[in-house]
Amino acid sequence: MTDGSNALEAALARLECEQIMMRSMTNIDGRRSDLNLEYFTEDAHFGARGAANADVTGLEALRVVSEKRDARPERNTLSVVAGFDFQWISSDEAEARGNFVRWVGENPAPELERWLGRFVRVDGSWKLREMLTEPFPPAAPFSDDAT
Repeated sequence: MTDGSNALEAALARLECEQIMMRSMTNIDGRRSDLNLEYFTEDAHFGARGAANADVTGLEALRVVSEKRDARPERNTLSVVAGFDFQWISSDEAEARGNFVRWVGENPAPELERWLGRFVRVDGSWKLREMLTEPFPPAAPFSDDAT
């Protein structure tokens, strides 16, 4: 491939991955978390530190966590994805990180979270292989962060 086609491929990958993050937050806020399962690989890992405190692997485990979250009547949220630092690793692998600002229930103070998503291309579509979230400020950085 030429450099120009790599740049175009990376830009298209970024758009698709960014849409996954935006749509997943909209689905969570709308209590439709089950729709997010299509954005994950079969063996995906989801790790959330803090209030969510989840550490699950596989679509079935993600389904259970999603159903429990959506069933909680007090779990009304409004989420904003703030920042999207994208790194295209290869034509089949990418990583992105950023922040969430989330209002929960009637609490006027927003929750702040950092996130890290590891994406892979599966059958031509980008999916999350791993999604990690943690409250901000974090108790410790993500395990592979150098910062």
